[in-house]
Amino acid sequence: MKRTSWMTVVTAMSVISLAAAIPAQASAPSSPVTAAEATPGSVDPPLYDRTENGAKVRVNVVTRQRADLPAAAATGKTMQSFESLPLVTVKVDRSGLEKLAAQSDVVSVTEDIPVPPSLDESVPLIGGTSPAAAGLTGAGSAIAVLDTGVATSHSFLKGRVVAEACFSPIDADYSATSLCPNGTETQEGAGSADSEAGPCATITECDHGTHVAGIAAGSGKGISGAPARGVAPGADIVAIQIFSKFASEDYCGAGATPCVLSFTSAQLAALEKVWDLKQTGTPLVAANLSLGSGRSSSVCEDDPRQAVIDQLLDTGVATVVAAGNNGYTDAVTAPACVSSAIAVGATTDDDELSAFTNRGPLLDFFAPGTSIVSSVPGGGYASKSGTSMAAPHVAGAFALLRQAFPTRSITSLETLLKATGKPTTYTGASTPRIDIGQALSQKSDKTGDFNGDGRSDAAYLYDYGTNSDGTNHSALWLQASNGSGVNNPVKQWDSGTGSWNWSLSKTLSGDFNGDDKSDVAVLYKYADTTDGRHHSALWTFTSTGSGFNNPVRVWDSGTGSWDWDSSELVAGDFNGDGKSDVGALYKYANTSDGRGHSALWTFTSTGTGFNSPAKLWDSGTGSWTADNSKLVAGDFNGDGKSDVGALYKY
Repeated sequence: MKRTSWMTVVTAMSVISLAAAIPAQASAPSSPVTAAEATPGSVDPPLYDRTENGAKVRVNVVTRQRADLPAAAATGKTMQSFESLPLVTVKVDRSGLEKLAAQSDVVSVTEDIPVPPSLDESVPLIGGTSPAAAGLTGAGSAIAVLDTGVATSHSFLKGRVVAEACFSPIDADYSATSLCPNGTETQEGAGSADSEAGPCATITECDHGTHVAGIAAGSGKGISGAPARGVAPGADIVAIQIFSKFASEDYCGAGATPCVLSFTSAQLAALEKVWDLKQTGTPLVAANLSLGSGRSSSVCEDDPRQAVIDQLLDTGVATVVAAGNNGYTDAVTAPACVSSAIAVGATTDDDELSAFTNRGPLLDFFAPGTSIVSSVPGGGYASKSGTSMAAPHVAGAFALLRQAFPTRSITSLETLLKATGKPTTYTGASTPRIDIGQALSQKSDKTGDFNGDGRSDAAYLYDYGTNSDGTNHSALWLQASNGSGVNNPVKQWDSGTGSWNWSLSKTLSGDFNGDDKSDVAVLYKYADTTDGRHHSALWTFTSTGSGFNNPVRVWDSGTGSWDWDSSELVAGDFNGDGKSDVGALYKYANTSDGRGHSALWTFTSTGTGFNSPAKLWDSGTGSWTADNSKLVAGDFNGDGKSDVGALYKY
């Protein structure tokens, strides 16, 4: 993903790379597209040449809002419409292009270009055996494979395909016919993406999707002759066929007919289907597009797939795209160039760059992509090479990380993969090769990342002292990391005169509500009652990403039940639910002979507050002195739950 952070198909060597898939993401599918002001230049100039002498061309028209679609559709013949996107695919002549150029609500007009499709050794290379040792398989998540369909009865994938659909445009002007098993342009339900049924059953190139699905989520357990596993063998698969069969050398190349190619409009329909499935409860974590076309050395924000890739990201689905097999040293294909897509290049078994892989500043990850053995139709297995094979390694990685970190956002998981990957440096850039084992080793809390950009920041409660009337004044300040240092401090909250005593506050940080941003908790001491009994309360300042909410009291001891002075605090995710809890080593009065007595209590987070403290351990009289203990929290045994360590003074 190439978003700016303010902080922090077949070619030689059986290289199969689908090069024109379009990912999408936005907060709401019906929301207007954010784009530059539309001008006559909204029409891609080469389209005028394509429509000389009365010729017609398929175009994808993006408008500002869905209300603008009827006028755009009226310029030609509608070839594909969408349920939620402000976009329509029409076939137009020169006159239609001129009408579109004159419509102020048209954002962009681009050709609906048809493009081609672009494990035993690769999974251990990226640390994929570590998840198996930890019992992680990607269970509970689904991966969408937008490709040439999947051999649903293959033993490597059998029982794992939970949803199917086919979007395969028919267009005689392009020599395009359907690859849907029933021969129509659109088919949904069981069997609709089965690559061993219908026209695909006799086309060799249709093995591509089965191979990709096996890399992402295949399981060879108990199968003789099969690879041991794909990356996430417990994840479900959503299979979506997005290719059509072409019979013209104009599109397939000389002597290469027939071939399979994917229209951008088919990719858009499939991505919208992924979004719809996510909204209705399918636990999708990634959509894999092993395809692409063109050459982009800068982010292509005018790509019509941008909006739906944005939508998917905002709803928790990563769109993982093959970077292409052209050997470009400073560019990738589209839609890998879309800022919210995750562009993946390929490496070899020796962890060197694959000769064919595209690379450069737009690349997000490398993953193995040379001589990868995976499933193919007919019940067998085959070796293929390409960035098409690299991308599903990353898609599978997201399923494993989702299982390990169920509350983290896709952006947070991507940041984790980047921070823990093996740096691969080459001319002009450095890109991490994913290392899932290292990513999973980071399961202990990362405190202090108050804005959620993957870097720790500094926050502090500042004491303005006591006013002349005896009242108090405190404020909360934040210094955010910028990667090479910290920004100037910014005041986030001010108590106002007389409302917060700094000296009565014990502070600590942790992600107390599970939103992947650190918050601040304060155990506050109230005046003792006249009979010497105590009173304490726990408050939280939850992060908004750009600041903090006002403090909220989330627990109160009540009079006489908790001594603030006897509490040493530490924060950590002690029950492994993705939210930080508060641990307290509590000091009890020593016995008459000076022997100590301590107990460990936890306040477990509910997401909106804390449960009442529960005693987890008691030293018993005379065996532990709290004053001699300094506490720290961390996942010391690697089980995904924080533990408490104590340096003890004898």
